[in-house]
Amino acid sequence: MPKDYDNLWVFGDSFSTTGFAVEPKDSFWGLAAEFLGVDRIINTSWVNNSWTSVQHTLIGQQQEYNWQRDYFLIGIPPLERLTVFDNHKDTRYNRQVLTRDWSVQNEPVLCHRGLEIIKGHEAQNMAIYLDRSWLETLALNSIFLLSQWLDSKKANYVIHTLGKAFDANNIWDPTTFKIGRAH
Repeated sequence: MPKDYDNLWVFGDSFSTTGFAVEPKDSFWGLAAEFLGVDRIINTSWVNNSWTSVQHTLIGQQQEYNWQRDYFLIGIPPLERLTVFDNHKDTRYNRQVLTRDWSVQNEPVLCHRGLEIIKGHEAQNMAIYLDRSWLETLALNSIFLLSQWLDSKKANYVIHTLGKAFDANNIWDPTTFKIGRAH
């Protein structure tokens, strides 16, 4: 039987967005919530989200966490998306808070206000997109630092990919790098 948790925090893109592809109770994170026996799910995912925004919202909401009683599912969206300043358009995003009866309430994600996502096809001429393995290497750097921070908080978490797997055959060989602790 798993440890008792109060909240399941979900971070990601369309693969984990509330009600986007499947009903919340049938989603991987909904099933995880049932298994963990959580009272609340706080889903900070949205369609076309970027890895930078996932990290930013995870860190930006840290004052709300109970590190010993919360569980975190941290999804890595496609790496070809960028988070940028929205040039004063006041872009806003919501998170969904779900309870055991699967009711949903929207709440603003204040730490992400004024930012927007550029999808890879909109910025594909940028140098960082010329070799995906370099993007993966940069992502692994950030995963390493993020996992060090989460481990220092004794957080209960899983970091997982939501889209394309990392390439095992490149000159930087990022997939051989192992991080994190067993949970």
